[in-house]
Amino acid sequence: MLGNEPGDSRRPLHAIKLNLKPGRSLRLVGDVSSNAQQFRIALNNIGDNIAFHLNIRFDYLQDHHTIVYNTMNNGKWGTEIRQSYFPFLQGVRMEIFIVFQGTHFAVKLPDGYEFSVPNRNEITVIECLGVSGDIKMRALSFV
Repeated sequence: MLGNEPGDSRRPLHAIKLNLKPGRSLRLVGDVSSNAQQFRIALNNIGDNIAFHLNIRFDYLQDHHTIVYNTMNNGKWGTEIRQSYFPFLQGVRMEIFIVFQGTHFAVKLPDGYEFSVPNRNEITVIECLGVSGDIKMRALSFV
């Protein structure tokens, strides 16, 4: 199930009951706001566990052009992993691929750059997707 409010790029997009198992991938396409500060992508199971939290920060908190990855386990955030590689542009459509590999997530950014993010929570099935912040989602597909 998907839910968002049309016309409001700041409203979160939620997808539930995904039953996403290892080997499956997501393709997310969205228009980044022209004055974007940040947007977030989160994958989790039901409850207080977030296996994959990607925060794209243009100018947010004390970060400038930084990608921050983290996890939440039983409601507590883990240690942030930061990347200064930043292929995102304000006011431009972007596309991200995320492949759930069980022990990690393979991520492909808009310019083709790829990296791996560990599945610290060892979640075996992804049930929920959340996208929020300064982005208007255009497409979501599962492969």
